[in-house]
Amino acid sequence: MKSWQGSYGVSDFEGIVSPAYFVYDLDIADKRFFSWAIRSKNYVPFFMQYSKGIRVDQWDLTPENVKSIPFFIPPKSEQTAIANYLDSVTSKIDEAISQQQKMIDLLNERKQIIIQNAVTKGLDPNAKMKDSGVEWIGEIPEDWEVKRFRFLFKP
Repeated sequence: MKSWQGSYGVSDFEGIVSPAYFVYDLDIADKRFFSWAIRSKNYVPFFMQYSKGIRVDQWDLTPENVKSIPFFIPPKSEQTAIANYLDSVTSKIDEAISQQQKMIDLLNERKQIIIQNAVTKGLDPNAKMKDSGVEWIGEIPEDWEVKRFRFLFKP
């Protein structure tokens, strides 16, 4: 189900799965290599070609059709070398993404603080301030007004 979207994998665990999935015993030297390979964009066309259904979002890949897909198998040592390489490189990329995400999160937080300060304190850091009457806002510039929304909307 949805193998053409990359919903395909190898598990080291045994247990109960949904009836929508097929479980096979895998006969390949390095299962990590197989997992990397079938999740690559190279196999999407095969999964699409061998899947059937009324509309793309509901295509299924039958057990018979799974067995018809060609798989390219390098020697065991090369499978392991490729899997080790991909594990290492993607781990470094995932760490870089994580660091960038932390930076993005901090920048978004800074952006929100800048927006909040600009719309509640103005742009002049030396402006005289007065109590806004709203506890969570605190003080606002002295020349600002406080109005209820209802007075801002025209009928």
